[in-house]
Amino acid sequence: MSALLDLVNKKRKQLSNSQRHANLSSKNQHIVRLLPSWHGVGSDQAFWHDWGIHWVKSPGQAKASAVHMCMAKTFGKECPICEAIAAGSRSTADDIEINALKESGSSQRMLFNALMLSGDTPDEPVVLEVPGGVANMIFEIIGQWGDISHPETGRPIIINKTGTGLTTKYTVQPAAEVTQVPASIYENVVNLEEHVQQEDVAKLSAAVAAVNAITGVVGSSAPIMGAASATPAMAHAAPAALAAGGSPAGAVFDDGLAMNEAAPTPAVAPAAAQAPAAAMAAAPAAVTPVAAAPAAVAPAGDIDAQRADFRNSLLAGGDAA
Repeated sequence: MSALLDLVNKKRKQLSNSQRHANLSSKNQHIVRLLPSWHGVGSDQAFWHDWGIHWVKSPGQAKASAVHMCMAKTFGKECPICEAIAAGSRSTADDIEINALKESGSSQRMLFNALMLSGDTPDEPVVLEVPGGVANMIFEIIGQWGDISHPETGRPIIINKTGTGLTTKYTVQPAAEVTQVPASIYENVVNLEEHVQQEDVAKLSAAVAAVNAITGVVGSSAPIMGAASATPAMAHAAPAALAAGGSPAGAVFDDGLAMNEAAPTPAVAPAAAQAPAAAMAAAPAAVTPVAAAPAAVAPAGDIDAQRADFRNSLLAGGDAA
């Protein structure tokens, strides 16, 4: 009976955490207060976690036929879905099939515990998912301003979005004022190491089978077991390492999910535009924009060239995810 109760409690916790998930798709401006690590205030452990997800789409279909986390992007482990995409790419030269494989790939995302100060529930912690380019800009700000997640000395960040679809761009800048977060809030942050443990054998097998069906490749839909680890090789990648490698995240669509488009490493602009006063009016009084703070910009990049490079890599047998 105790084993059953443990399973029930684990499932309830997973469902609760999924309801607290947030992204940047709902508005053009978000005022966000990052929260400290689940390991405790003052911990030298990362307060973020790598994340990636596959939305497998059949040719010509806008809706995904199968969805599963990407083990490569999340844990740095072999991902059966990535391997199936690579195998499919070596078996076809059809533009429609290549595009479907491309859309089924995953891009690097990052998860943070955060308060959405400009949202409807500013005092409720959420798991915030951001593109890799936005994460890079956050890490740049930390390098300049220190630990902005600290509950006593940290400060909010202002994330602005312009454009839609393939033209989406983000800027991130720190707010002017330090804001304090009560212990009753930051003590309820989600353990992201547990949160990302979302492997599902049935869904993983279905995703691999759906990828194989794109090109008619005959392959096993059985997942590689034990791919995830409690101490993933790539989880909590150091900000400097992520920045040095460039942002693998690309154009972000209105649903907050990035396609597998490579984007150049975001650079810090010489001067930041002050956040619109009207948009800031709904935020707490302590959170004000910093006119002089540098805002990093994540350009969408040359999409046609990226698609051509992606197709060439596919035909060469590269890993599409």
